[in-house]
Amino acid sequence: MGMECPTCRSTLLMIKQKKGLERLRCLFTGLRQFRCRDCDEKFRAPDRRSQPRDEVPHSVRHVA
Repeated sequence: MGMECPTCRSTLLMIKQKKGLERLRCLFTGLRQFRCRDCDEKFRAPDRRSQPRDEVPHSVRHVA
């Protein structure tokens, strides 16, 4: 099972690019910011690079 939006349970997610403060926040907390493509909910979840490769969901896309 891949990562889901906590609001609508959609698996169509986008990852916010790590720039500036977001890079530091991810470094210290280990959490990345995601945005649901269906309901536009923003939330933080563990950085997917800390998970084994076979557990990484394929529907996650980067946010520009």
